[in-house]
Amino acid sequence: VRIVASGEPLMVPFETCFETNGHARVVAVPDLNELSDEHVRVFDDGRGEPYYALMLTAVASAAHELLHVYQHRCRQADSDAASWALEHDASLPAWTAVLAAREHSARHGA
Repeated sequence: VRIVASGEPLMVPFETCFETNGHARVVAVPDLNELSDEHVRVFDDGRGEPYYALMLTAVASAAHELLHVYQHRCRQADSDAASWALEHDASLPAWTAVLAAREHSARHGA
């Protein structure tokens, strides 16, 4: 499912997120080709590289959401509503791979 911009400033942070709903068999992603400057600023981490941060987030988030699909297929569930175990388990490998690629790029210029 493609998330489209609503034009409402309050919705910008929600229009830049990625989401998986295993029960509904839906993965929602923002349409990166349709993002406004306001949407891109959500990814500005203060280093002046919002497009770079956006691409890193897109790669990591896609991997993260794919891992949620596998978690759902394996019937994994958090023990209670306050648990973030599934989020942790989906985030760790996705961001570890992205950060390793970023470090490799910084060291080798590729």
